[in-house]
Amino acid sequence: MISQLCLASLLLIAAPPPSGAVPSGVKKVVGRTEHVVARTAPDASAEAYNVLEHGRSYTTVEERNGWLLLACGGWVARDQVVRRSEALDYFSKQLERDPSPFHYCCRGRILFYDDKTREALADLDRALALGGDYAPAFCMRGAVNIDLQRYAEARADLNRALEIEPFLATAYCFRGNLAGYEQRWTEARQDYDSAVANDPHTAHHYLNRARLAFGEADVSPALADIETAVTLDPTFGSAYYYRGLYWERMNDPLRALQDFSEARRLKPEYLAASCGAAGMLYRLGRFDEALAICDQVLARDDACLGALAVRAFALAGQGKYAEALRALELTKKIHPQAYEPLVGTAWIRATCPVSVLRNTETAILCAQEACELTEWKQPMSVGVLAAAYAEAGDFPMAIVYQNKLIALVKGTPQELRAKQRLELYRENKPLRETVLEW
Repeated sequence: MISQLCLASLLLIAAPPPSGAVPSGVKKVVGRTEHVVARTAPDASAEAYNVLEHGRSYTTVEERNGWLLLACGGWVARDQVVRRSEALDYFSKQLERDPSPFHYCCRGRILFYDDKTREALADLDRALALGGDYAPAFCMRGAVNIDLQRYAEARADLNRALEIEPFLATAYCFRGNLAGYEQRWTEARQDYDSAVANDPHTAHHYLNRARLAFGEADVSPALADIETAVTLDPTFGSAYYYRGLYWERMNDPLRALQDFSEARRLKPEYLAASCGAAGMLYRLGRFDEALAICDQVLARDDACLGALAVRAFALAGQGKYAEALRALELTKKIHPQAYEPLVGTAWIRATCPVSVLRNTETAILCAQEACELTEWKQPMSVGVLAAAYAEAGDFPMAIVYQNKLIALVKGTPQELRAKQRLELYRENKPLRETVLEW
């Protein structure tokens, strides 16, 4: 499933409620209504509805006089929506009465977002067989083809959608996703810019554009787009998750924890947010809480790499080094191509205060393998390799790799800490720390 769903422009939604029905704190704009920025985010009980006019799903946060206020701003009449959980059955019944391209496209969209990819593809093919110039069906079939890794077919469908409807923001957004998967970053940025320009009221477009920055050393450009996404849709769990990643990269674990926790609250099934929260609790030295969240995640997915890794790190934080090493060994067996268990093992073998558990040969080998797996671009792996050489007494090599780490984190909040460790190695002192920083 494509991680960031793309929703349609709110300008297509039914007219705003009549005068007198608009709650306080809402202002009218052309063709729609929207909340002022300072509104309070709703709780996780907000419901998802399908707007019948065009089949898209939206979350609502309030009902007033027969109108529903959407989380991302805009009102729709209550009789123009069905609950998201009932939408598949609704459109199936509509197809019995009217097998139109619109209804096949709507049902195909819902099937796709329910991870029923092949069934979705069949419905979208039917929609296009009935209406060969129906841009939304080309757009959604492009999204399905991306999911099936049929990238040439996806590009053809999305290009066709935009030929028919040049202002279809959703098609730009999906085509940006496709360019990102193929590592064509400039094209991805251009398409996300077009999505935002054609539909500036949809949070997903801003978040997709923000995500591009996380492939760079400097993530600061991402924050403005993430903030816009949260403002447009305070129920958007993924936006809080990425803002948590932003604060993590900015070396602010407390703010990161707050955002990861909000993402968990809004999307309890979002295991990445739970792993993020556990990681920040670990960095804050709250090892018991980190372990509790990891155990919750592993109860749902016993192979979750993030939870397995943080759990092992937290055990080491509690001083249970032997147990942590066993946990890392298990993680390596489950995920043989992952760098995290290698880094954790190298860290303990290089810096553990229990001398009998230190093993410089193992530490150097594990850290080198982690660096190779990450093509020497992952700062934590390079930093641990430097620590391993320092423990072995080879301080010249420790200094070489610590300087490589400094080059990787130059201009980030991690640079100062990396330089402090460099001075330690220049004094011919090994590292002794309980918490593995990344």
